[in-house]
Amino acid sequence: MGRKAAINSIFLLTGICFLASVYFFGKAVKTRWIVYKTLHSTHWEERAGELKAVKPGAAKKIFFGNSLTELFDLNYYFGDSTLLNAGIVGD
Repeated sequence: MGRKAAINSIFLLTGICFLASVYFFGKAVKTRWIVYKTLHSTHWEERAGELKAVKPGAAKKIFFGNSLTELFDLNYYFGDSTLLNAGIVGD
């Protein structure tokens, strides 16, 4: 292997390492940001307060989830007042 090929290989390896570190570091930062924004949003706090206000035993079945669950109209599709929609957008 010639000197030029060795230098090219070093540059390539350095570039791959740089891109991998940006990907993994960026992913960790994004995850922390999403968790922070979710837990410190007013919607999350309001929704959690609504769910805490439900009396124990009032719900026979609880639907947990994210925006798909929260925006799903349980009463329209099931007509059962013992169902609790505990979905939270962004959760």
